Amino acid sequence: MAILLRGAAAVLDTDPLPSVTGHTDVLTEGGLISAVGTGLPSPPGAEVIDATGLIVLPGFVDTHRHTWQATIRAIAPDISFPGYLERVLGGLAPRHRPEDVYAGNLAGALECLNAGITTLLDWSHVQFGPAHTEATVAALRASGIRAVLGYCYGGPDGPEGLAAEGRRVHRAYAGADPLLTMAIAALGPEIAGEAVALHEWRLARDLGLPVTVHMGGHGLYSAERGLAFLRENGLFGPGITYVHP
Repeated sequence: MAILLRGAAAVLDTDPLPSVTGHTDVLTEGGLISAVGTGLPSPPGAEVIDATGLIVLPGFVDTHRHTWQATIRAIAPDISFPGYLERVLGGLAPRHRPEDVYAGNLAGALECLNAGITTLLDWSHVQFGPAHTEATVAALRASGIRAVLGYCYGGPDGPEGLAAEGRRVHRAYAGADPLLTMAIAALGPEIAGEAVALHEWRLARDLGLPVTVHMGGHGLYSAERGLAFLRENGLFGPGITYVHP
């Protein structure tokens, strides 16, 4: 299906270089931008949208969102970080069934799209088992958003479970969908300690995956100490996204 945005007040383009043009049309065909210019012809059957007075720009990228929490947002607006760990991760998260995770992830992803966010890193620390992961992935796919599944193992079997389930998830989902990729969402060293971090980074390197990690100094470590730990253990380098610096 073709969609023609006609006469936008401003179009922010990025190809081949960042530019801003006024009174410009944007044509998409088959879900891809096929032309940007003025006075573009309308293909047969295209939906034409009057963009007069509007700004057209690329979708935003959200690099850190616990998407499953959409259904419990604002439940603790004044809570401290230790309180969040106790109430949300320790209390509410384990009560989430796979169908609850699906509802939260779908609502959260659709909320992103409604706000102009078209790419999302879903830092998903509600992965208690295969059914929860399947629900997470199904919701992201149903929304149509481009997503990175930030996989954070929450099962009961420690490092062995992390390795086994992380590899299973990678085999099942990585590369199967052009809109869905995978990263390791690491709880260590700041929140879960050094031993956990070593296993998380080892898995990420074995699978060739990037890492997204909290490093804001509000967990077990200061950010300075956490970064020093990564450097001392040869874990500091490219392919890492630091959250709450």
